Amino acid sequence: GMGKVHLLGWSMGSHIALRMAAEHPEQVGTLTLVSSYLKRPSRSAYILNYLADAYHKGKVDREAVGMMMNVLLRTEDYFRSAESRGSLSIPDPGPAQGMYDQMVAVESYDPSEDARRLSMPVLSVHGLRDIMTEPSCGDELASIIEDCETFRAPDEGHIMRPGSYIPVFLDFIRRHPL
Repeated sequence: GMGKVHLLGWSMGSHIALRMAAEHPEQVGTLTLVSSYLKRPSRSAYILNYLADAYHKGKVDREAVGMMMNVLLRTEDYFRSAESRGSLSIPDPGPAQGMYDQMVAVESYDPSEDARRLSMPVLSVHGLRDIMTEPSCGDELASIIEDCETFRAPDEGHIMRPGSYIPVFLDFIRRHPL
């Protein structure tokens, strides 16, 4: 009963948002895909699938998984700044079963057909310093979405500071009112 929405999804959430937009276009006024990709890069799959499996089997601990996720998700500038402040923290990767299930879900979803079915305005947002899913991955997905707008944030990684793209997102939804 919410009516039409401006839908934004990040990383795996962008695939969930893309699926929702393709299956329920009457509900989605605009779609914004942040740190999204058409195919997960082999390098990322290599380490993430290993980590998920090893964590699930108890071969690596939560802290090691959190540290590796930090490396994949953050930029060098983040580490330099956190190190100088003395506040480098290790994120909690959540339960082992959840991470394992997430990798299985990511591996099993091919967004290409859903992307080709989109009928609403779409914005693709990606950090130019993303090493988990390089900007070319976002470009590849954007290229199969008709009239997809793109924004590439110069100093951002996979996790993007909201201030780096929210103004672009707000401009996008203002230009495409519900």
